[in-house]
Amino acid sequence: MLRSERMGCYQVIVSRELAWEMINMLGELGDDMVEFIDSNKDQNSANRLFSRFIKKCEEIQTNLAKIKQLLKDYNFHIQHCEDVEEFLIQLREFLSTRDRIEKTYIDDINQEIESFTKQIFRNAAQVEELEKKYQDLKEQSSTYLFYKDRFISSLYYQHREDLERKKKQKLQSQIQNVEEIEQETVVVLSSKPVSRRQQPIQQKHRNEEDADWEDQFLTRQFTTVIGTVKTEDIYRFIRSIYRLTKGNFWNIQKVHAEFPDRTIFILFFPVASIQNSYLIGKINKILDVFNAKIFKSIINKDEIDLKILQIEQDKTDVLRVINLAKKQLYSDLEEWSLPRKGLNCSKIVEMQLFVEKERSIFVQLNNLKPRKHVFIGRLWCPKVYQEQLLQTQVKLSLKYPNQGQSQIIECEINDDDVPPTLFKLNSFTAPFQQIVNTYGIPRYKEINPGIYCIVMFSLQFGIMFGDIGHGGFLFLFGLYLCINHKKNPFDTRRDLNVLYSVRYVVLLLGFFALYSGLIYNDFFSLPIYLFHKSCYVNQRDENGELEYVKKPNCTYPFGFDPKWYIAQNELTFFNSFKMKLAVIIGVIQMTFGIILKGFNNKYFGQWIDFFFEFIPQLVFMVTTFGYMIFMIVIKWNINYQQDTSQAPSIINLMINLPLKLGMIPDGKSLWNQENQEYLQQNLLYISVCMVPLMLFPKPFLLYLKNRKNNKRTYVVKKGSLNEKLIPQLQKNQNSDDDFIQELRKSQIEKEETIKKQFLKENSIQESMDFDQFESITKDKHEFDFSEVFVHQVIETIEFVLGSISSTASYLRLWALSLAHSQLSKVFFEKTIGSGIIEGNSLQILIGWFVFVHITVFVLMSMDLMECFLHAIRLQWVEFQGKFYKADGVWFNSFSFLGNLRQFNVDLSNGIK
Repeated sequence: MLRSERMGCYQVIVSRELAWEMINMLGELGDDMVEFIDSNKDQNSANRLFSRFIKKCEEIQTNLAKIKQLLKDYNFHIQHCEDVEEFLIQLREFLSTRDRIEKTYIDDINQEIESFTKQIFRNAAQVEELEKKYQDLKEQSSTYLFYKDRFISSLYYQHREDLERKKKQKLQSQIQNVEEIEQETVVVLSSKPVSRRQQPIQQKHRNEEDADWEDQFLTRQFTTVIGTVKTEDIYRFIRSIYRLTKGNFWNIQKVHAEFPDRTIFILFFPVASIQNSYLIGKINKILDVFNAKIFKSIINKDEIDLKILQIEQDKTDVLRVINLAKKQLYSDLEEWSLPRKGLNCSKIVEMQLFVEKERSIFVQLNNLKPRKHVFIGRLWCPKVYQEQLLQTQVKLSLKYPNQGQSQIIECEINDDDVPPTLFKLNSFTAPFQQIVNTYGIPRYKEINPGIYCIVMFSLQFGIMFGDIGHGGFLFLFGLYLCINHKKNPFDTRRDLNVLYSVRYVVLLLGFFALYSGLIYNDFFSLPIYLFHKSCYVNQRDENGELEYVKKPNCTYPFGFDPKWYIAQNELTFFNSFKMKLAVIIGVIQMTFGIILKGFNNKYFGQWIDFFFEFIPQLVFMVTTFGYMIFMIVIKWNINYQQDTSQAPSIINLMINLPLKLGMIPDGKSLWNQENQEYLQQNLLYISVCMVPLMLFPKPFLLYLKNRKNNKRTYVVKKGSLNEKLIPQLQKNQNSDDDFIQELRKSQIEKEETIKKQFLKENSIQESMDFDQFESITKDKHEFDFSEVFVHQVIETIEFVLGSISSTASYLRLWALSLAHSQLSKVFFEKTIGSGIIEGNSLQILIGWFVFVHITVFVLMSMDLMECFLHAIRLQWVEFQGKFYKADGVWFNSFSFLGNLRQFNVDLSNGIK
């Protein structure tokens, strides 16, 4: 992991008949084996030969996604693939049992999926339509029942009561008239005939009103509208009707019991008020705007009962048809939710994984340049896997002896090619490498900062977040993730999946925070007696005041003595320690970064950079800030307890170093003043001399070197295979047999060269590879002295001033640690601490609740993220900036295993 894998460039020449088979075999090699170079960069991706096959795979995936969503809608359990490697083995065995060749399987499943998609969605649409019709019938039935109960029945009985009352009144009037007639005419008339004459008239009047009461009361007086509208729109709907009719209407409304999102309404409009056709059109538009469902207005009670009975019969019939259609639909979908024989996942997941595998093959085929009867392309492969790569050609020839020829031959690197960077990573190192890669990919063969990020990044975070309680919780949470990640390989919560992937980062962050907290002896702002004793005892001074006196020859075993947390100079003491610790760690880390730059220069043979950048920078850093660390350590080892006024200020000494030319005007020195001044003056002169040494030699030496070798080319001339065979192919397109024979001769020659190269030492080979890469990079641009000189001036100024600013930047370790401890102290004192002092149990209980929430949401969330971001800044800028180029290209391997693993995770998380 210190340096990337050594890469080799290989040319692939394969006949059209075997192109798919070769790509398929290369994809089965495994992770980090091959990466194809795009040989058609000048061609639009949509116009490439296999783009239509890629589009077909994407269309199949779209259909599969629709089927999968249908399975979820009908609550089918989908079994995801738990082991992609085992799936690939089972898939290979399954495909081997087919009579047809493997590459035709995509056409078979395409036909199957298209046919099934049309059938299943036709059935699903029918079920959906029937269910919608059933819901409409239920809504219509409920509306008529409400209409009948709330209006028709009550109106009918009220009308009958009115008729009986009028009948009694009329009968009384008739009786009164008869009595008057009897008094006036005693001879001729009798009451009995009158009664017979009036009775038919009464009966006739009553029957007419009973038969036509609806027409008399409603048809001629009111127009009725019944229906349903969305509940959220009901008030706006009624308001619109009110404004249109100016309030001249009557309404009844009720939220639907079975459909809370729908509200039943009954509207009555006086006939005289809506005689205008314009008003009727406006009412209809309002009904359309609010998507209101309107049902036929029926006044007769018997007709309503008959209508409700008919709707109930329709509901029964529709429900029976729905059950039959759903039964067929479930039967069809069940096959796609179950795993097929020999495979460990549902059929739908199997199809999705296989189609993705096919799509990746066609993507790589698009990187090959098509000729008349062959495809030609190039790929990167780590040298350690060269033998497996070459064996692929042999296996392909043995498996398909009569279906064309294929060649895999090592070739030189083109001018515009940059070898990709590859590191062998695992679940522990991968997240730390990702932190480095976020800043920039390591250049090919340069030292990888990721290996140092594991400890340095975690330590810097721990210094800022140091607390036994907070660090302990973080450590236990990381431990929980490490233990349980295998139990939940595909958790439905995506955020938890992310935490599982960085479980070791969380574990180390918690460990170093806990370790720093033990050094600080800080447990939620409280000191703890880990060793049940202190090196300080209480005693009275001459004035009778209590003071703490250190026991002779007593040293606290680990961390800080708890008594420091009750000392008057607690804050001053801890500030001084943490500030000096931050500076020491910063200077050591920056110096180490400069040393790594020297290793890079030596490895790549960049001797000008080694002697005129690395050495001056290292000397400058040691003679300035290295000397400051030396003074801090010396001062820590001198006892100024008797007279603290004699303790020199290191800040003043560093300021006087350039301003007073190393002199000590106040006479406060760490050792003999004359000797210290002499040392400081020499260090100052040395550090000043390093600046022009960094600035001038490199540009002039490069100028002289370029002038001397003006006509020299650094790139090894191509012509072994790529330049010889392509023209030959163009000249002899009609003779493929001669072309293949020439390829065989070239391969024999190339294989002999490869065998000779394998006899050399790996370090020599790696150096030659990088020299070739460097010479290619240098020859891409012509030498410009002014540009090189200006660039060197910028780098020199940036280093000198950056050394000061970077050292100051490391003071964030002290600042964040102080902020964390003070926040923790204030939160404790203002919540639980005040209740403990006053002895109020209720205040302690409430304070405990507040303290826990503040700790979780402020210190364990916000402050944790702040410390994390500051640690990243120190890792990226202050450390990696000293040696890290970060302009490399990551090795994107073509592997079914790696590609399908990521695709399977996306499927499990519902992303695809």
